[in-house]
Amino acid sequence: MRSTTTRDVTRSGGRRPSGTSHGGVDAEASKKHLMEVARDLDIRGRSTMRKAELVDAIERANRKASRK
Repeated sequence: MRSTTTRDVTRSGGRRPSGTSHGGVDAEASKKHLMEVARDLDIRGRSTMRKAELVDAIERANRKASRK
């Protein structure tokens, strides 16, 4: 397992995300991409989440990481 850097934690959808941003998370990213980000952030329950739930969970994880 690789270590997660702050840059990884705050990923939002690539180098040049486009589309709707939801708290820094690219809400237009594919569900597959959001699942990869959620996996990198070790978000529990991600396999059963809908796309909107993944966006919310990633946003929460990013906020939590930025407070540290």
